[in-house]
Amino acid sequence: MRAVLLLCALVHLVVGQDVNDMVNMPKYDQRYDYLDVDAIFTNKRLVRNYVDCLINAVRCTPEGKALK
Repeated sequence: MRAVLLLCALVHLVVGQDVNDMVNMPKYDQRYDYLDVDAIFTNKRLVRNYVDCLINAVRCTPEGKALK
């Protein structure tokens, strides 16, 4: 009987913690919704800059930091 009570208490603590974590999760960031992805992919210079940013070859723009 004690084992069942301990198991129930443990499950309650774990589930309660998960719910609190979900409530405090960061929300979707809408700052970069305006980016034209097609224009970026058709521009070789921009693609190269973003790739170099991702592999830490150059300093990143604010958009590149958000992409990381």
